[in-house]
Amino acid sequence: MFDRSDAIRTVQNAEHESALLLRQIHVWLALGASGGAVTIFTLAVSSSNPDYTMRFFQYSLWAFLFAVTSAGVSVLLLSLRLSKCAGHIAHANNREEFKDLIKSMPFVLSSPQRIADEANAERNKLVNMHDAEHENAEKYYFVYQIYKWLWRLCLCISVGSFIAGFSAPLIQVTILEQSLIAPTVSTKNQ
Repeated sequence: MFDRSDAIRTVQNAEHESALLLRQIHVWLALGASGGAVTIFTLAVSSSNPDYTMRFFQYSLWAFLFAVTSAGVSVLLLSLRLSKCAGHIAHANNREEFKDLIKSMPFVLSSPQRIADEANAERNKLVNMHDAEHENAEKYYFVYQIYKWLWRLCLCISVGSFIAGFSAPLIQVTILEQSLIAPTVSTKNQ
């Protein structure tokens, strides 16, 4: 028998570090996007023409709203995903325990059939419990996969919206050649 304690410890450390980094990316996205929105509001309020500045930054504000909202939803989906993963593992473990118990019990063949049915009653009960655990494990895994893909989608939306929130003003100024400074309206006294 091989000593797998080092491998198990390495896997546990990697999983722990991965969970910390995952939490950090969610926090970074939410704080970064909300910080961007607060910065825009502050800039708009302190400008000479707050209405114009708010209209100029409206695309960024919407993008930051989507980024923060998607980051929050992705945290919820991550939690639900992990819950379903735990349920899948628990049911799969129960299924394997029932499978081991079933293997340890002999299958009785007899004639007449009622004697075999009576002798196999406990075993058949375990088979039914095994099948129920298998079905539950598969259901949990299916829902886990749905949450995983929804979580990935929300995380991608959050990242894309965060990038859009910062790049929209740059595109407006550099490519579309819009001015951040409100045009002045001159009035002539005649």
